[in-house]
Amino acid sequence: MPRIPTALLAPLLVGAALATPAVAAERVAAPAERRHADLLTGGLGLDGLRGPIPALADPAAPTFDELRRRALWTNWRGIADVAPGGGLGTVYGDLAPVPGREYHGDATLPGARRPHRMMLLLPDAFDRARPCLVVGASSGSRGIYGAIALLGGWGLPRGCAVATTDKGAGTDWQRVDADGTVAIPHAHSGDHPEADWGRHVLQTAAFAARMIEREHGIPPQRLQVLLLGVSNGGTAVLQAAGLAGDPMLDLGRDASGDAWVAPPVAGVVAVSPNVHVDGARPLYDVATEAALVDLASAEGRATLAAAGWTDAALDAAALSAPLDLWRAVAAGYASAYLRRKPHDMPAGYRYAAYGPDGGASPPMPAEAALWWSDSSGLPPGSGVVLLDPPVEDGRRRGLEALRALWTGDDADARTLRQAVAATRPRAPRPGLPVIVVHGRDDGLVPEAFSTAPYVAWARSQGSTAAHWSVAHVQHFDAFLGLPTFAARYLPLLPYAWAAADTMQARIDDGAPPADRRIDGSPRAVGTAGTAALQHTDLGL
Repeated sequence: MPRIPTALLAPLLVGAALATPAVAAERVAAPAERRHADLLTGGLGLDGLRGPIPALADPAAPTFDELRRRALWTNWRGIADVAPGGGLGTVYGDLAPVPGREYHGDATLPGARRPHRMMLLLPDAFDRARPCLVVGASSGSRGIYGAIALLGGWGLPRGCAVATTDKGAGTDWQRVDADGTVAIPHAHSGDHPEADWGRHVLQTAAFAARMIEREHGIPPQRLQVLLLGVSNGGTAVLQAAGLAGDPMLDLGRDASGDAWVAPPVAGVVAVSPNVHVDGARPLYDVATEAALVDLASAEGRATLAAAGWTDAALDAAALSAPLDLWRAVAAGYASAYLRRKPHDMPAGYRYAAYGPDGGASPPMPAEAALWWSDSSGLPPGSGVVLLDPPVEDGRRRGLEALRALWTGDDADARTLRQAVAATRPRAPRPGLPVIVVHGRDDGLVPEAFSTAPYVAWARSQGSTAAHWSVAHVQHFDAFLGLPTFAARYLPLLPYAWAAADTMQARIDDGAPPADRRIDGSPRAVGTAGTAALQHTDLGL
């Protein structure tokens, strides 16, 4: 079998003989520095993002550049609505090519077992007179390109440098045995990455500032640093906001022994975060509650309504329930919280590579390389499934066991709740401008369980955090390509970018950002289908 070129891509070692357990043990290697003609979409543009996933010249030997282009395609489509009529590139956003240099690095936090990836995108049009650095983390369990749509889509066309991290999760999946068992970084690293997401972000800011100073001679203190993130990437920047400026913060040292020192943070925009503070409900609690309910029934809706879910959140949750999101989140997060290994996941769950015939299908090296580029970071997907516990009615019993880890009182339950408590952020320092944007129709992370209590708590601690509450917006812009979603919901991304615009203005004029309650209008639906999005629909 042809081998993957080692000059650009470290082999993912998988044994050819199925009788012997094999391990895909190495991470896909990214060049430390490389110039690219387009940092934003890899030259695909909007038309390419709407087309099929980029093909490989030799499927048995993908190059890094090919994997990079596929990763950009996958992650744009996973975060943004790229469908015709959705407004991207016409109502909001500019996807023109952005030439520049891309820098990759790994760093390990003090006490961590596994490194996290860091990446800096430095456009040729970087504004040296007003040097702007946008820093954040991939959402979900995505890989290093997982924040490209939000951060890159806003920052790169404006001449800002953009730095991201996979925050200790990512798509470096590894096959660990002949039965197809797969190790997932977020779930099986042995670390507690969620508790360290804020430090991952600040360490990445330090990496980016160091590269910018090397390339342009601009000291970190001159950079205007904006933290920006969506979903649990939004959680990460709120954690970072609470740590920014702490003189006792220890980000560890690089391979040369030099300390990582984060530059000053000027502002923070968090979008649809699942953040845990007093009065909030952690995502694990919400996910394990919702996973056990039949939202197609009046009884199921009544159960969640009694627990505080709004009708708008329930409607969106019912539409996405067939995608089985809560089960996937709960099983993966439980394993991460309890620091379990691939064969020791809570309740007997397991991730495994399965083929079209429904049996274990150990991947060849080139196939495993496509996990890195094509997956969203947390199975199911890319040929890897989440297997229920191997018992009678394993699906139901597995979900009940995951729920008991939140409601029960055995040792594992106490450990899991302690792990969730460790994710609580500190309050941002008084005077640090913060905007938190959330859709009122969010059915994965309901606004009432996250952003609303976070803003109230942060203000009680002296913050001037602002809350933008947006009507007709749910959690996943990628779903808006489906007619049922397009007819009911507006995209989240333009509101996130509008908040970033507002934050940049507030940084300049020194005024604290204000609350906003935004009421747009869903796209019209007629005999010809759903109308194209107009700027007036957004209510901005």
